[in-house]
Amino acid sequence: MATPKNGELISKGAQTHCRKWLHEQVYGVGKEAISKYIMKGNATEEESIRIMAEYFDLPLVKNTVRYMDEEIEGEPDVEYKNIIYDAKSSWDHMTFPLLYDHLPNKEYGDQMQGYMAITGADMAYVVYVLNDTPEELLSGQEPITYSDLPLSLRVKPFLVKRDDDRIDYIRNRVAACNEWLWENYGDKFSKYLI
Repeated sequence: MATPKNGELISKGAQTHCRKWLHEQVYGVGKEAISKYIMKGNATEEESIRIMAEYFDLPLVKNTVRYMDEEIEGEPDVEYKNIIYDAKSSWDHMTFPLLYDHLPNKEYGDQMQGYMAITGADMAYVVYVLNDTPEELLSGQEPITYSDLPLSLRVKPFLVKRDDDRIDYIRNRVAACNEWLWENYGDKFSKYLI
């Protein structure tokens, strides 16, 4: 989402992302960076949703619908009464944003804007959840558990309001990425491009 410099159509980071995306389209295989953080998020997703439901006192359940339009595609964790709830499982207490009063990761805000654009939601919550790490992910480390702590120390929601100007900016960045891909690779890989 970075604004390009030096008159370029898209930023250097966006160029790298576009090349990676094109590789995935050509070979039909995506390469997902697997880190311990992603592994924990995947392993504890259902528990995180259960904890969010308890925290908000709402019947929140995992969304299984993948939404898309011409520019944006995604699958929010939970959609309930026109509000998106997306869980982010913290690795441990040091990565849990207990003391933050604003969303610490701007990319998550853009992710929520995208979800709101494709679902029609008016607001979203990025919800950091501090849950126990499954033993299989600890690699012999002593487990640190958090399930005995009150929810107020384990759940940190950040409200993201719909911002149509930001959504337009995201759509424009997507269009610029598509234009850059066509300019640079359309002659050889047109059948893989949007």
